[in-house]
Amino acid sequence: MSLGENISSESYYVDKIYQSMSVDIGTLAKTTSGDIEEIEIIFVEKSLDPGTYSITITREGDDFYRIDGTDIYIKTRYCYEYCYSQDVY
Repeated sequence: MSLGENISSESYYVDKIYQSMSVDIGTLAKTTSGDIEEIEIIFVEKSLDPGTYSITITREGDDFYRIDGTDIYIKTRYCYEYCYSQDVY
């Protein structure tokens, strides 16, 4: 992922692509630490065709960005850019 001029001219490693899926209220999940917690959304790994994409992203968490207007998320490595509706490639 290369961030546009509005953010930086650097490139970052895209680790995985995810698709979000909403779950019913009251859905529980077991975490990797063994805790049982109520969840709102799950993220399922998804593949996209290789290539260069012009997209707009918003940071949702550490190394986790949502492609605006979609249910697709990008997990990066060591990308600490704080962005809201920023153009990237």
